[in-house]
Amino acid sequence: EVPGWHCSGGDMNTPSSCIQQCGDGIVTSAEQCDPGNLVGGGGCSASCTWETGWTCTLIGNTSFCSGICGDGKLVGNELCDDSAHGGCKADCSGANDNFTCSGGSNIAASSCSC
Repeated sequence: EVPGWHCSGGDMNTPSSCIQQCGDGIVTSAEQCDPGNLVGGGGCSASCTWETGWTCTLIGNTSFCSGICGDGKLVGNELCDDSAHGGCKADCSGANDNFTCSGGSNIAASSCSC
């Protein structure tokens, strides 16, 4: 069996039937990434595709991802991301002085007021 694929059936006269094995940590030609589990949330989804709000690099069979600060999606180690409207620090490590920010998710920006 080839790593990253699950095959069944087949004999000397009939070929095996093979499908990619998403979640095993091995990136195959049919996958953009493979988180090594079926959870997702770290830049690589449970269906082995890149998630929005992240910038990722594939080195060998390993995905390295970090949140995109300033895009209005609160992911990874970001504590505040208001789409670069000034309430959050430039590195998304929290609120700027004189601002109070809350909320935010992988689909919504943090809300800030001064």
